[in-house]
Amino acid sequence: MKNTVAINVKCPLCHADLMDETHLVDKKPGIKLGVQVGEKEGTVWLSAVYGSYKHKSDIVIEKKQIVDFFCPHCKMSIVTDVSCAKCRAPVAYMYLAKGGRINFCTRNGCTQHSLQFEDIAAALMNFYGEFEKYGEDFHPEK
Repeated sequence: MKNTVAINVKCPLCHADLMDETHLVDKKPGIKLGVQVGEKEGTVWLSAVYGSYKHKSDIVIEKKQIVDFFCPHCKMSIVTDVSCAKCRAPVAYMYLAKGGRINFCTRNGCTQHSLQFEDIAAALMNFYGEFEKYGEDFHPEK
């Protein structure tokens, strides 16, 4: 994929690595999470490419369904009490491996998500490094 940034994430509760090298999405290791939709429980692999909404799942998740996401290691929910600004569904979150967090809507098909950084200077250095690693011909202005 041209000009993309792949993120690495961990559970915000037990800090376990959520990256799964055995299940690729967008040709990158998928973000493995447990999911529950109604009475159905399964696993989903989200794209680690920031801005991609592709995913794979071992259960059917209908468009616009709200999904409960949980860590596959500690089994704790990563869904918050915060509502999505776009559709009002609950928001889930994960920690970035290099500091900060990603927030994403739990409604299948909603594109609302955001990044928060602890140290913006360090985050930008990591971002540029990842962009050069995965992108093509990207060199930020000095």
